[in-house]
Amino acid sequence: YKLEGEKLIDPKGTAVPPLRIVYTKNNQTRKDTSVLLQNTLKPLGVQLVLTETDGLGKTITSGDFDLVIYGTNIDTIPTTTAQAVFNSKKFHTGYKDPEMDAWLSEALATSDPKKVVELITKVDQRLSEKAITLPLYQTPTIVAFRKDLANIRINPTRFGTTYNTEQWGFRA
Repeated sequence: YKLEGEKLIDPKGTAVPPLRIVYTKNNQTRKDTSVLLQNTLKPLGVQLVLTETDGLGKTITSGDFDLVIYGTNIDTIPTTTAQAVFNSKKFHTGYKDPEMDAWLSEALATSDPKKVVELITKVDQRLSEKAITLPLYQTPTIVAFRKDLANIRINPTRFGTTYNTEQWGFRA
């Protein structure tokens, strides 16, 4: 690949066409991320066309995008989320990897937490090595509350901080 003026040219001498990046309508963080990527890639000759969607799930399932900004929430049991999102039969990218599928199945079947971490880490490494998904950032969870309240704590799963509201109360 080479840069000619403001165009990225592929090895066959053809200009790389603009790529569509899709983000959720009314999600300012995803829009800002898309704009940041657009501005970062422009000097490299890669043109991104920003596209909003009001049906991200449908867009992802249909594959109607070149790049997409979306989030994957961790579940209480990470193997459930990993299996649902990255298994070849369900993976919206079309990427198929029998070895990765075996790791996911083994992680789902084992009750050894260390083995689960080992297997899910292998899946994560494979996805990154193959550039199937590229994590851009993690959103930290911050909880602020009055000091006279008790049992409010951060929960890093998709259920968020309110997972245990029935335990909240005032300190004695």
